[in-house]
Amino acid sequence: MRAVDRGQTEAAYAPGMTPTKRMRIIVLPRALRIIIPPTGNEFISMLKTTSLVYVVAGNDLMTNASQIYKSNYLIMELLIVASLWYMLMTFVATLGQSWLERRFGADAVRSVRRSSQPTQPIPITTGALA
Repeated sequence: MRAVDRGQTEAAYAPGMTPTKRMRIIVLPRALRIIIPPTGNEFISMLKTTSLVYVVAGNDLMTNASQIYKSNYLIMELLIVASLWYMLMTFVATLGQSWLERRFGADAVRSVRRSSQPTQPIPITTGALA
């Protein structure tokens, strides 16, 4: 995989890791850090632009809303309710994606913080030590 440096995968051979253990411990955590953001963004975009709600609710939300407002003629009210449901599902999906990004990106942030912290300069003393 291009997400993982070749040296890291080669280092997994040294202690004798099996290919499945190497994939689970080394490759997948780094690959998921790269895979999750575009996949989550695509899911949220499709949720916003299409009627993919039938996966969650069993039927398409807009189809159910249209069947109800054909019987009681409350068109605007039901469209507002349907849009609120879409907004709620998009919000939940966005929260889930941000949680996953934080979960799988935590060790990357820690390593960047560790390397970016300035070190304290060593004081240079001149003269005789007393």
